[in-house]
Amino acid sequence: MNITFWLIVCVLLAITFIIIIPPLWTKKEIKGTDSEQRNVKIAQDRARDLKQQLKAGALTQQQFDEQYEELELTLGDDLGDDQLNAKTSSHGRWVVSVITICVPLFSVLTYFWLGEPDALEKAKLQPTQQASNPSQPDINAMVNGLAQRLQKEPDDGEGWLMLGRSYKYLQKFSLAAD
Repeated sequence: MNITFWLIVCVLLAITFIIIIPPLWTKKEIKGTDSEQRNVKIAQDRARDLKQQLKAGALTQQQFDEQYEELELTLGDDLGDDQLNAKTSSHGRWVVSVITICVPLFSVLTYFWLGEPDALEKAKLQPTQQASNPSQPDINAMVNGLAQRLQKEPDDGEGWLMLGRSYKYLQKFSLAAD
């Protein structure tokens, strides 16, 4: 195989990696969402309301403790889910390794399966095949041989048609008309 071809393939793969890998490799800070701040504010307001109700006597100490504990659990669940999502979104560096291995492997295997790996070798051989095309004297000899065969076998219509076309190609128009 041609070294130039494989060098071009490697350069194209390197360009692909330069475009794909840096965004995957860099760590991105995930800023706290507005929903987290909103949940904290709601929890603070609710805790204030519970304390006021306790002071006003609308709640007993036991009811206050139960509702305050429920409020803490709810806030913990809300903030815990967001923090869990933030942690899992920052652990994606393994994708870089997978891409670095899979993209070249997939590209080369696809080329060998769907492409034509011997195309460069065939292209090198074509000029030598063109040199083996018959020359003008060879063509004249073949046409003369066809004419002699047709004189022996005059009932071959396709042969006469081929002989006429051959004379036309050789620009022997009077012989082609006969």
